[in-house]
Amino acid sequence: MRITETILSRVSAVEANRLAYKDMNMCYYVTATLTVYGLAILVAILIDDISKVFDFVGAISSSAQCFIFPSWFYLGATKQFGGANSGLKCSCYCFIVIGFLNFVLGIYAAIDNILKS
Repeated sequence: MRITETILSRVSAVEANRLAYKDMNMCYYVTATLTVYGLAILVAILIDDISKVFDFVGAISSSAQCFIFPSWFYLGATKQFGGANSGLKCSCYCFIVIGFLNFVLGIYAAIDNILKS
């Protein structure tokens, strides 16, 4: 809790509670959102079994949410606010590697599933 208290003591309450998408350029936000939805719909139309689409989505999202994003955010926060622990930074890099391996193996399994059917 000490690192969290140190970081939050440097940031105002308004700045800590703001929503990131409200600061983003609306054109970029709408374009990115429509592109992601469009790609998902296109893939779902082209592939006749929806479970194969879920295999790809699961490989990408599980790797990102469980390993890559938390490590990336911690490294970014320590770079911006300081207070980095060298052991935690090392474990963050290990988690990024594990997340990348999880992503590669998940995508390989999804592609293998498509080729077998």
